[in-house]
Amino acid sequence: NGLPHILSSTFKGVRTMDEDLVDMHRFLAEHHRKLAREAVLDVVTQYHADLAQRLADEAALIGRRASIARSSAT
Repeated sequence: NGLPHILSSTFKGVRTMDEDLVDMHRFLAEHHRKLAREAVLDVVTQYHADLAQRLADEAALIGRRASIARSSAT
């Protein structure tokens, strides 16, 4: 999967923007988890682990926020 897949499917119009945002956040979360595992300094490990968790949390909320926004717009 990864970023090239996300971008190519976006241009084909197969996916919604919300799905793309979720995938992008998940991709970035996994990337920062990898950086945290590879980091030598504890402060760097903690930074990447925290950022990965925030991105994962945000990915989980995107669909819910989009639904709320759509329902309040009608």
